[in-house]
Amino acid sequence: MLEEHVKLRCTIVPEWFGDVDPADPKVQKILDTGYVFCLPNRDDKGRRIVVCQMGAVNPKDKAISPDDLSRAGFLVNDAILRDENNMVNGFVYFIDFTGFTAKHMAFWGTEMIKKQGHFFGRYPGRFKEIHYFDTGPLFEAMFTIFRTFMPDKFKNRITMHGSNMEDVYKRIDKKLLPRDFLPDDYVGPCAGTIKDIIDEFKVNLMKRRDSILKEQSAFSYDLKKKPTDIPSESFRKIALD
Repeated sequence: MLEEHVKLRCTIVPEWFGDVDPADPKVQKILDTGYVFCLPNRDDKGRRIVVCQMGAVNPKDKAISPDDLSRAGFLVNDAILRDENNMVNGFVYFIDFTGFTAKHMAFWGTEMIKKQGHFFGRYPGRFKEIHYFDTGPLFEAMFTIFRTFMPDKFKNRITMHGSNMEDVYKRIDKKLLPRDFLPDDYVGPCAGTIKDIIDEFKVNLMKRRDSILKEQSAFSYDLKKKPTDIPSESFRKIALD
């Protein structure tokens, strides 16, 4: 896993991981859209929840590319994985397709969807649950391509909620979600507004900016320097679930 992860970052899709500066105006712009962000509180199993709003970004914005979205997304994921508790407990994904249109589908393109499949088996992290919301025919076309790259363990952790948020609340407690995802008459605790959550997350990212950039520059992969006389039995296989 470790070698595959380094290859992912350095040789397979280096454009997603190299020099991703939290202060970059483009990164800040993507985070501000609410395309991807991490909820502030853990669930009852100690897991962080990552929200991805697939329809949040304007597909007509020529200043942003699918690779830019991937860069921002992995910046968020990397930030979460810096906490050892998240490596142990894993995390939950809530992927919202509200507002996702044919223009978004064209924006991503088939080749980019296939490219996303590279991260399976190469990115450390315990993806314990993946929840899809407000899916439709466009999602089905996109997912048909994407699921061909998914290991069975990922497929088994997917829940399709249609457009029923009440079904989502059974799996993700209302108190963990942004006010924007809750019923108008809900008066209980919540995580705040999406804007407030993103603003706080961006502040924390900027506090760690120097260490983030330092860690990114530390990765390198040179196959010529890899020893050739290491017996495979020398290492135990590490399986991340």
